[in-house]
Amino acid sequence: LKPTAQVAQAAVLLANAGHAGGAGLPEIKIQVTPSGQNLAVANAVKTQWQAIGVNATVVEVPFDAYWASLQSDDVMVFRMGYVAEFNDAYEFFNLFRADTGGNFTRWSNLDYDQILDQSLLTATDEERWALYSLLEKTLCVDELPVIPLYWK
Repeated sequence: LKPTAQVAQAAVLLANAGHAGGAGLPEIKIQVTPSGQNLAVANAVKTQWQAIGVNATVVEVPFDAYWASLQSDDVMVFRMGYVAEFNDAYEFFNLFRADTGGNFTRWSNLDYDQILDQSLLTATDEERWALYSLLEKTLCVDELPVIPLYWK
C-alpha cells in the first residue's frame, strides 16, 4: 500500500471538521487479527492517519476475540474482507443493509435499503447499474460507513 498525494487535502478536511491536527479526536484503535496482510494494511492506515495528526494504534487480537468484538459492537475500526458468492455487485452492497447479519458497521440508511431492493426489480442492466452507482455514492462519498482500501 502506498499513500496517495492527498495528505494535505485530508488535513484540510480534518480541520474543516473542527479537528485540526487531530485535536479533540479520541485515540483511534484499529483492530485486526494477527496475520501478515491484516497487520500490514492496518499499519499503513495508521501511518496515513498519523500523517494528518490522528492518533491511531493497531491492536492485534486472536480471531475468536476479534469475531466476538464485531458481533458485540465492541470495536472502533476494523479490517474486513469479503468474497462474493456470485458475480454481481449486489453481493457487496447487500453487506450494508440495515437488517443484514454481516453489517458489522451497524450503519443504517432506509433510502439505501430501498434502492437496494429496487435494484432487484430492474428490467435492464443499465437501470440496475444506475442504482448501484447511487448505492456506491452513498457508501463511499456521502456517508462513508466503510472505507474501501483495495480489491483483488
